[in-house]
This record gives sequence, C-alpha cells and structure tokens, in this order.
Amino acid sequence: MLEPVWEKGCPRVGEEGAVGWGVELDRLDDIDSVEKKDASLDNDWEDDILADTKHRPFAETWLDVELGREKRHWAPWTNLEEPPEDVERTVGFDFICGFLVEFSRQETKFRLLLSVLSLLGVKGVDKEFSSLKRSAAMERYFAADKLQNQNFHNQLNVLQDTIPTVRTSETLAIFIHNVFAQSYSKFPEPYRTNAILMWLEFEAGVIRQNKGGAAKELKKDLKKLIRCLLKEDRTNLDLVVKFAELEFENEGYNSAYSILVTAITASNSNFLKQSTEQGFLSATLLFRAAVELELREMVKIQKDNLEDPDLQKSDTIHRNRLQWLLVHIGCGKKFSAYSTDKSDLILALVEGALRSFNEWIMEDIQKISCSRIFEMAPFVRHSVGDVIFFHAWLTKFCSGTQDALCMVESVRNQINVDEEGGRFNQLELTKSFLVESLDKICLDMLWFDSIFDVIEKNRLRNFYHYCISHHSSSSYFQNMLVQVQDTTSIVSPIWQEVLNSIQNKKKTNLALIEEACEISLAKFLRVLDPNNPQDIPALGYCLLYKLSNLLERCVSKPFLKNNPLIWRLLLWCVSIESLRKDSKIGAENIKVMLYRAIQDVPWCKALYMDAALYLSRIGELTQTQKNIVHNSEDEDQQQEQKIEYIQGSMEHVNELMVEKEIRVRLPLQELEVLLEPL
Repeated sequence: MLEPVWEKGCPRVGEEGAVGWGVELDRLDDIDSVEKKDASLDNDWEDDILADTKHRPFAETWLDVELGREKRHWAPWTNLEEPPEDVERTVGFDFICGFLVEFSRQETKFRLLLSVLSLLGVKGVDKEFSSLKRSAAMERYFAADKLQNQNFHNQLNVLQDTIPTVRTSETLAIFIHNVFAQSYSKFPEPYRTNAILMWLEFEAGVIRQNKGGAAKELKKDLKKLIRCLLKEDRTNLDLVVKFAELEFENEGYNSAYSILVTAITASNSNFLKQSTEQGFLSATLLFRAAVELELREMVKIQKDNLEDPDLQKSDTIHRNRLQWLLVHIGCGKKFSAYSTDKSDLILALVEGALRSFNEWIMEDIQKISCSRIFEMAPFVRHSVGDVIFFHAWLTKFCSGTQDALCMVESVRNQINVDEEGGRFNQLELTKSFLVESLDKICLDMLWFDSIFDVIEKNRLRNFYHYCISHHSSSSYFQNMLVQVQDTTSIVSPIWQEVLNSIQNKKKTNLALIEEACEISLAKFLRVLDPNNPQDIPALGYCLLYKLSNLLERCVSKPFLKNNPLIWRLLLWCVSIESLRKDSKIGAENIKVMLYRAIQDVPWCKALYMDAALYLSRIGELTQTQKNIVHNSEDEDQQQEQKIEYIQGSMEHVNELMVEKEIRVRLPLQELEVLLEPL
C-alpha cells in the first residue's frame, strides 16, 4: 500500500507539506496534488567556487565542493522532474520495502522518534537545579551511551564541520522543526506532551544561536507557538512550566514569575494529601518550577554584581519568596503570593514544613515506588526526588548548607542500588536515578554557594570528584567539569580521575575525557594572538603536548581507540605542529597519523577530509603530475622519452576513501568535466 504513495513523490515527514501516508492514500488519484519542484537544486554556492578556479589550485576546489556537498546534500532527492546528477541520492521503494516495520507500543514509537532526533543532533540538556533528563540510568535504558561523537556539540570551532548541524544548516533546522510539528499530534498522552517539550527546547536552542533581529523574530514565533499549543490543552501544567522557563530566558524574571504564581494560585494542590505517584508529581510540578526560578534569578543577580561591583543589587526578595514557596508546600496551606508583611510568618511555618517533609521521606524511602516511570524517559521524575529537593533547600536557607548535605546523604545511604541490574529492571533504574538526582541536588547547592563565596570552590571540587567517581556515565556531571575545574594540572584530583579512568575499562568515562579535551583546547585558544593566530607561543605548544599525551593514552586502550573524536583531535594536534616544520615533513606526519586513525575508524569520512584540509593549509594537497624523463646512452641516438607519474596527495586521499568504501560525492573526473570550458 505504501508503494504508490512513495513512487508518487509526495512530501514525506520532515518535508514541507507532508500530511501523512493515510491522507495521501485517500487522494491517490489526484495526481495534480503534488506540486512539482524546480529540478535544479540551488547550486549557486558551487557555481561560485567553480567560477573562481583560476585563482585557486585544483585540489582546493575539489576540497571545497566535496565538503559543501557533504554538508548540504544530506537528504534524499524526492519529487523532482529530472533525476539528480548524484544517483545515490535517489531512494526507490525497492530499497526501503525490506525495512518497513509496524510498531504497536506507543513507548516504542516514541523511542524511535528519540533515536531519529538524536541522529539529527537534537540532544537533551540538563540545567542547574532542574530534574535530570539525561541521567546515567536513562542512558543505560536507551543504550545511548554507545553513541560516538565526531565533533564537539558547543561552538568550539576547532574541528571543521563535515556533516550538517543546526548551527550551520538552516535546511536541517527546518527539517527538524517539521518533524516535530508533523509528529507530536500522532502520540497519545503523556508522549504527546514529551514531544512538545522537546520541540520547544529545540526551538529555544535555535534562538540561542541567533542574534539581533533574527533572534527577536524567532522569539515572537516561539511565543505564538506556545500559546497555540496551550489553547489545545489549557490544563497542561508541563506546558505552563516550559512557557515560564522560556519566558525567563527570553523576557526576564518578572514575566516568568507572573505565569507560575498565577498557575499555582489556580491549582493549589496539596501534595501531602496525594495517594498516587502521578498525583504527587502533579502537585509538586509548579512549586518546583517556581523554586528553580528563584534560584536561577539569585545566581543571575550575583553574576551581574560580580561583573559590575557598583551595581550591588539585592536578592533578598527572591530568598524570601523561595522560602515562602517551600514552607507552603511543606505545610499544605493554601498558597497566596508573597508580600513583605509575611516575612514573620515564614519563621512560624518553617518547623512544621521541615517536620512534614522529613516524615514523608522516612515513610516513602523504605519502599520506593517505580510505577514504570522510565517509560516516560527522558522526562523522568520521582516524588522522592522532588520532596528531598524541597527539604534540602529549605534546610539550607534555615540552618546552613552542611545540615542540608547531611540530610540528603542520610537518605541517599538508605537506597541500595544493584549496579549489575539489567537495562529493563524498572526498580533498579529508579533507585539509580534517585541516587544520581540526590547527588545532583548536593552538587547544585555547593555550586550555588561557590558563586557567592569563592572559598566554597574547594568543597565543590571535592564533592565533584566524588560524583564523577560514582556516576562515571552521568551527562550532567560530565558537563559540569568546565564550571567546576578549569585547570589541567596533574595535582588536581579531578584531572587525576580523568587520567585514571583511561586505565580502567569499567571506569572509562569517554564524555568526561571529551570535556577535559575541551578545557585544554579552550586554554590553547586563549594564549593565541587574535591578530596573528599562526604565531603559537611556547605555552601554546606546552598545552598542545599535554593534550596529545592524553589522546595518545586513550588510543592505546582497546575500549577507547574506536572513538572518532579522539582521532580527529590527534590529527589536529599533528597539523598544528606541522606549521613550524618543513612542509614535506609536516605532510608525512599528517599522512602517518591518518593511516593510524583509519586502522581503527575507517568509516569516519571526517578524518579523510581533515587530512585534506591540513595538507592544503601547508600547501601539500597536490595533484598528480606527469614528469617526462629522457633516457639515452648515446647522444647521437634518438632520445627515448619515458613518462613518470608523481602521485598527488589529493588523489591519494581519494583512493583511500574508495578503498575503505567511503562515499566520494565529487569524483575527480567529474570535477575535471565541470571545469572544462564550454
């Protein structure tokens, strides 16, 4: 039944105008319903490169066009009047029919969507004070820890982008937008809401990468989208919380505070009277969002004060509002917005709130409920985690950080986690998630203190060392490395933990190694002269040697040597060192490193393209040359001519890719034809 729809060439999911297989079947006889597109793809960028060949070497032209096609021609060719020049971009029904599978469970369908989005570069992000989305338990449940990165996800522009990213490709961003817009309504709750939350976070991420007028227009579009989604489901508290979070990011605190206070006043759920896990989570959702808002605003005010000492803005009102929220949910009283005349009432309610939190935790911690919460991954929440969050922060503001940490630690020690539990053991996954969440609460608390008092940095580092030792695969703790520790000194216990993890397969923390490499690269870039980046100082080469040493340790281990990012960084280090050497020697060093890399990651095309780029920078990306040799013993005899071919490095890189079955989008013969005069 799909074949006539597929061959008809109608828009597919992710493309503009896609309406779904069922609708297309209903209007199958309406041939005119498919609008024909222009058969010629927008190749202005390619024409500009080809037109400038008189002023550039043939090899550089090939490199630019090959890389351009790799980044732009990522989607299959569909619904065009003429076949494409690149025949491999045509995907016929015979090719896909063997891969058609009908899924029945909604969770499986949602996980399929998550997998597709992950391949397109859409990653969940954990924020300070929030619930964990990319916990180690969730990564194990999805087997997501097996994915290998080819480049950094942030804007550290050290390695070239060889595949399209949202940051560099508008068409990819539009495609992902369409995937969300066309698929979210196909899911029932709660998967529908989860898809919407991911969609809104993706759109917010696109806004962060734009500036000026473009960002302003995108913010307006995002606000319209949220309002439209809220009209479809006015009682969806998750959307309300996300709306407030994005308002805080784009418009500021006041707008977000107004949204949350209005919602809390309207709902007024008492979590102490709830009897089901879902009831607890619904009752605590808005309060937790409001507490996180106050904490983030306090951090923002303190950072502003540090940047401008003359500002000295006070955060007292936010501390009072935070405690007002915490005592209300702890006592189960009907909520009303905070005002200055209620400060004394906070003190009167604190003891009762702390007692209620403690009684609830002690009762529930003995028998942890799981209720298959990991079917909601990555949006996993647990009532125990929320209540301890409230209890810990109220304790901190009443009696200090140390008492709060001791309280959380005492609860954490009562949770026995079986490290060998299977991927689908819901109870063990839940326990693992809770332990990681409690450690996150403690780390966030210490990080909060370190912003206000630099002396607290030492205690933060000590606890962080504990976290990465016990949660080696946790994305949140890995990503916090840059904020906790920016030194690569061998005396640093955190850096020692990074080095030790390389030696032990069970402790190997690949993402933490990547974060450590990112720190080294950032330090290297800071010592360069912006006006003359080619002139690398001695300190820069010291940092480069240290990074190379770390990477060489990694590739010597069987469980790390198949990571493409590590090999790309090693090749980059060699290319930097080649800048101060003779070009012939530098070219040989780059080739040797490429040969080493493709022994372990022959499938990574980025390595071949990197080698070509680095050879081009030192003028060694050469074309095969024909050399005529005269060979004659007797001058009177007619000289014999012998032709020798000196192979260029460009052809050599092409031959390596063909040998390893890497797709070359621009064969050299095709480029020669394109450059022939009309």
